[in-house]
Amino acid sequence: MGAATRLKGLPDKESTCQVGGGGSARAFIARTNSSVMAAVLPTLAEGRRVGVAGKKGVLQMLDDYRSLREGKPKGQFTHFATEQELREYAEEAMDIKTFLRIVDTFGLEKLDRAVRRCEDLDADKDIWKRCDFIALTGHKAKGLEFDSVRLGEDFFQPKRLRSVDPETGTEKVREEELRLIYVAMTRARRELYLPEIDPKDDIFGWFYPAETKPDPVGKPAPVSVTNAATPASTSEKKPRQPRRAAKWEADHKEAVREQTAERVRRHREKDPDAHRAYMREYMRKKRAVTATA
Repeated sequence: MGAATRLKGLPDKESTCQVGGGGSARAFIARTNSSVMAAVLPTLAEGRRVGVAGKKGVLQMLDDYRSLREGKPKGQFTHFATEQELREYAEEAMDIKTFLRIVDTFGLEKLDRAVRRCEDLDADKDIWKRCDFIALTGHKAKGLEFDSVRLGEDFFQPKRLRSVDPETGTEKVREEELRLIYVAMTRARRELYLPEIDPKDDIFGWFYPAETKPDPVGKPAPVSVTNAATPASTSEKKPRQPRRAAKWEADHKEAVREQTAERVRRHREKDPDAHRAYMREYMRKKRAVTATA
């Protein structure tokens, strides 16, 4: 990413990039498991065969949320004593907010049953070839290619693509997110469908065709895939997090990764007030920066 690199379609085949549409695309690539869950429901209702990557992780997330509602926090939600505490934190965490919105819309048990009906792409690397529809995250899509791909809106959330240093208020583009979008875009062989998003945000110009902006009224705009671009990287250092918030986040990720829920629970129970204070202070600073940005 040292320079602007444009996508190129196959020279002997038509390759198109379109804003909007994509309902018939075989593959749906999203940023989060929450969006993957929402995408499979309509297709399953049609009686079609659906494949999902990360099925085990999605089911585990649903089970962790079920346990939290029962007053037994574990796994990804170990750090939250109650469901209400999770919902308060979700106001500052877009991934959790999206997850809760989808659970509230479709219901926990309905989502669980739907995901269980899906084929597990991780269990069989070739089973996707026998599926009518495939839903997966950008990370899981690496190394795969599909004739037609539709990207999820959650890739293009402004708060996800930009970060703000709570101490200095300096805003910076998250290059790792841009690279992930580039990976997702290049999974398409013939047809790429981009979501209809706010055309007024300049950051989206990096992903949308040079001659065509996203249409605010949602009309499709077919163009050549060769016009889609990824931004050049910068040499700026990554923004710093508040020390306490950074430590909390690191501990949380380690707990999830190593599945040491019991150890984390003991740590939280040892000093729950300090844990909650760290979270409140972190969210207060983020809200203050957002209000002045």
